[in-house]
Amino acid sequence: MEISELIDDVIEKEGTTFTDHPADRGGPTKFGITADTLLSWMVRNLSREMAAEIYEHLYYKEPKINHLPDKVIPVVFDSAVNHGPSQAIKWLQRAVGVKDDGIIGPVTIRAASTATDVVEKIVSSRKHFYRRLVDRDVSQQAFLAGWLRRADSFLST
Repeated sequence: MEISELIDDVIEKEGTTFTDHPADRGGPTKFGITADTLLSWMVRNLSREMAAEIYEHLYYKEPKINHLPDKVIPVVFDSAVNHGPSQAIKWLQRAVGVKDDGIIGPVTIRAASTATDVVEKIVSSRKHFYRRLVDRDVSQQAFLAGWLRRADSFLST
């Protein structure tokens, strides 16, 4: 028997519709493939090109980081990837002294264009976040030195 026949047989038995029955320990399923299996397979097979597309759209354009002044884009973008866009934008907004709603608009852009020490303030916020994380969960200690180096890499020497 060919693999295609085996697969067709399994899919026929598993069904072709999405299911998410509360009693099914496998969780959300389609064609017999669970969400966990699909996610694991997708992440393992993610191409650099697809990762770049995700970064560009979800962490750069959608949160409007591309509208910020050039001097702050690198640290805000990296923070968005590492902490989520909303948190990164809130750190920026606190650094420039505007309401920290996590949304980039004209007020945030204008303030970021004129504020000083913005990068340093964002780096300080990130480092404080990392240290608090390790204080709450000692298992994260293994990552602290790398996280701090990553944050410090945005400071000019």
